[in-house]
Amino acid sequence: MTASSTKRTSERITYRRLLVFFLPLAATPFMIASTHTIANSVMARLPYPVLSLAIFSVVQAMTNTLKSPVLLAKEVTVSLVDSDHSLRIVRRFYMGLALLLAGFLITLGYTPAGGWFFTHVMGLTDPESVAFAYAAMRIACFLPFVEIYRNFFQGMAIAVRRTGIVSLGTGFRLVVILLIALWSVQTQSLPGVIVAAMMWTVGIGLEGLFLSGLFLRRLGSPSQVVRQMPQRSKTVLTYAQILTFFLPLAAMMIMNTSLQPFIQGLVARSPVSPTESLASYGVAWGLFLIISGPLNMLHQCALVFARKPRGRDWETVRRFSLAAGFVVSSILAIVALTPLGYWIMRTLIGVSPEIASLSRWVLLSFTLYPALRAWQELYWGLLLGARKTSIISFGKVLNLATALLVLTLLVSNTALAALIPAAVAGGIGFSVGQGVESVFLWQYAKRRVTAELFE
Repeated sequence: MTASSTKRTSERITYRRLLVFFLPLAATPFMIASTHTIANSVMARLPYPVLSLAIFSVVQAMTNTLKSPVLLAKEVTVSLVDSDHSLRIVRRFYMGLALLLAGFLITLGYTPAGGWFFTHVMGLTDPESVAFAYAAMRIACFLPFVEIYRNFFQGMAIAVRRTGIVSLGTGFRLVVILLIALWSVQTQSLPGVIVAAMMWTVGIGLEGLFLSGLFLRRLGSPSQVVRQMPQRSKTVLTYAQILTFFLPLAAMMIMNTSLQPFIQGLVARSPVSPTESLASYGVAWGLFLIISGPLNMLHQCALVFARKPRGRDWETVRRFSLAAGFVVSSILAIVALTPLGYWIMRTLIGVSPEIASLSRWVLLSFTLYPALRAWQELYWGLLLGARKTSIISFGKVLNLATALLVLTLLVSNTALAALIPAAVAGGIGFSVGQGVESVFLWQYAKRRVTAELFE
């Protein structure tokens, strides 16, 4: 371990340092959410607006599912890169992953296999819809390359606690997207689905280039920066170890993305007002995502700052994380219980009074989730540092099973279904599942993850 890394790991952790580290990460989801809003707004103002909006939503959902493992590049970098050797082997792993995922997407975009997939799997039977899906996929298929490149530098910046670089990169992407939007609306030369795919792919590509340039200028090359990182493991990193770390997280992500469709499917089967419940759940879920989004990166605080599950630094990170969850839960409660929530539902979102009223109850059923999620994120970071990703994946299995069991019991029982709307039951099941996952991770880390794993 170098002198610089020894000094870095011995620095006292304060709440101010944690706040400076976390705020840029917390701001990033808001900027990303705004890029989706801009894309939809642009498509509505370009040729073939309805078709573009419909087809791009299909292509985007499909592409996000197929390329979802690239989102783990940050966690792999922060958790596994601690030497020149591990840097080289992780980079090769990224290249292989990008080639694999991009190869699959390129096949869909540039061969007849894509037409079969769009028709028989995604249900696009109209020839014009299939043509639009091909047009979008031929641009979006290169996302694994640009996204892994961007995420690698994000992970390196997070590992050395320079998260401001991450938010600056996202801000630059937002500027690029706005320029593409202004050009496309002014010229009216391309269908909206092509412009949206360009905004998505080119935006992330230029964000990656800007981020890497900023990183190199401020911090030096990755080979220089890696020498500042504390050594997390005494063993030499191998591809088998990367796969052991990576595959459970990939399975966890698939389960995480599948939970909401399952919940919505059960809500839709409610014997009491299923349509109204489904609409209310969807409205509340969208608002919930905006408010709770910053917590998605909270595990980085424990992963980067708390290398041991005890001591002063751990206690500081623990209190900070739980306070962040409490703040977000309080914001949800205020929105749900005051006229502010009704005003947002009716005025900003524009739903009917009945949906607005029920959506507030759904939002209230989500209120405990952020506090529980912060608890989970705290131990996620600890377990990621210990490379115990199979435990994280098993915790997600418990979450999924519990959420679906609770929701099924509430919806299938006629008496309970009449008392508790299905949309509210969905929020209760979702929150209870999160609680079970958080308790499991807490108990495992408390009993099994010792300080020796981090020495």
